[in-house]
Amino acid sequence: MKTSRQLFAKMLLLFVTIVWGSGYIVNEYIIREGMDPRFTLTIRFIAGATLICILFKKRIISRTPFQTVFHGIIAGIILFLALYTETIGQSKTTVSNAALITSMNVIIVPYLVWIITHKRPSKHTFMYSFIAMVGVVFLSESENNIRNLSLNSGDIIVLFGAFLFALQIIWIGYFCRKDNPEKIAFIQLLIAGLCSSVFLILSGNPILATNIRESIIPILYLGLFPTGICYYLQSYAERFVEATDAAIIFSAEGVFGSLFSLLVGFEKFHWRLLIGSSLILLSIFKICKHSEIA
Repeated sequence: MKTSRQLFAKMLLLFVTIVWGSGYIVNEYIIREGMDPRFTLTIRFIAGATLICILFKKRIISRTPFQTVFHGIIAGIILFLALYTETIGQSKTTVSNAALITSMNVIIVPYLVWIITHKRPSKHTFMYSFIAMVGVVFLSESENNIRNLSLNSGDIIVLFGAFLFALQIIWIGYFCRKDNPEKIAFIQLLIAGLCSSVFLILSGNPILATNIRESIIPILYLGLFPTGICYYLQSYAERFVEATDAAIIFSAEGVFGSLFSLLVGFEKFHWRLLIGSSLILLSIFKICKHSEIA
């Protein structure tokens, strides 16, 4: 019963990864429309929190333990900082560098788990994480991306964002494991939305009505699906999945992002895409197989 629940939870996380992959295409459209990323993040988080509130109204308004509120607030701050630093860092470096460095959380998570919980992940976890990371390298745009990579200020900011994404995965998977997932998802997104709105107001940048008209539907898509639904499913599924396994599954975000890019013509097929995707999917298959024999 336990192993079947774990396998189902991993399938949910894989679904989340597919939806997050679709977000690459939508986000690219929003960027091309020139929308302020702080406005995008604000609407995205608030829309996601509103959806969670509508779907689980009775559970959201019921009495909430202080521990759950605290866990949700910390999760929201981490999530906001992770997405914000990734956005700012990407504006100062190349897209391929940003995507590659962000995906390094698949390697960061096992070591953070080791440090925080004092429990050494299994050798299989380290092996599958390494295989997934090699796959991520193959997915990078430039053939010489790693060999010629020199860290500039943008790369360092993105690397900090990757660390924060790893921390968010661990926080949800370990510290929020016993909390109500609906409440955690709602509080997390609400706090992230409030942080984004504060940064937006402080920036003082005007938002053009034409940009809003062109971008509001894509932004709402990001808010309702990759944000609202997916972060709730993450909060639910990580109660049954180790954070290290979740990080490996999430590394497939680049696979599905590239696949959607191919379908809409943003990207051309290359042998690196096939090899990288195969390695990442192999890692995911192995950890899902591990659930069946655990």
